[in-house]
Amino acid sequence: MKINMIHLKTVPLQFLFILIFSIFFQSCNYFTEPNPTANNNVTPQEIKPLLVSNYREGDTVTAAISIELQPTEELSEIDYAIVMNDSTTFPKISQPPFLFDIDTRWWLNGTHNLTIGLYKKDYNPGLFRLQNEPSVKYTIRLVFKHQPLPPQIYGFVRRTYTSGSAEVSWRQYLATDTQYFVVQFFDKYGTDSVFLTDTLRSNDANSYSAQIKEDVLYFRVGAGNEYGISYSGPKYLVGTN
Repeated sequence: MKINMIHLKTVPLQFLFILIFSIFFQSCNYFTEPNPTANNNVTPQEIKPLLVSNYREGDTVTAAISIELQPTEELSEIDYAIVMNDSTTFPKISQPPFLFDIDTRWWLNGTHNLTIGLYKKDYNPGLFRLQNEPSVKYTIRLVFKHQPLPPQIYGFVRRTYTSGSAEVSWRQYLATDTQYFVVQFFDKYGTDSVFLTDTLRSNDANSYSAQIKEDVLYFRVGAGNEYGISYSGPKYLVGTN
């Protein structure tokens, strides 16, 4: 008789455990399942008319370019605009004119995808109004063909009067776009009084030394490829005894 009383008391506890587990399981599903009334349509729309001024699909561009969104009916509804070159995003612009200046020399020569993202006012792409994708997007493929960035002069820039020697050093960004370097020395400031010009057929050269006369005071270094040469300088040669 005593055993049966114990058995009857444990039965309600089992049902209570099952009830708690069921409530917990349903609550987990409630938070993990998406809200069926939320707007989860975040697929960007392609712009039919061309919104980029001066450039069309497959155009070749050099050095600095300006990308401007032409005034269309869509722009009156734009909250802000962004431009991406491949995976690099430029700072957004929140009001017209939507003009982006891009120096293509910071990227390697070749084909690049330029994407313009337009975010509309009062645009709700999904839950919590997170604008991960632009409401309107346009992508254009451009071909970069440019001369290299000018070298950055750094480190030692000196001359020794007793030995008649001069040494200069530099570093270069995106060396793969550079095919050679040109070093020039001048009698006076300007490019019309060249004392010595030498070409280094290497894209990883970073220093140069030469014998110069005493009245040579300036120099410059250029980086070149098949599209041209970009120079840094002229710069003054620091002299020592």
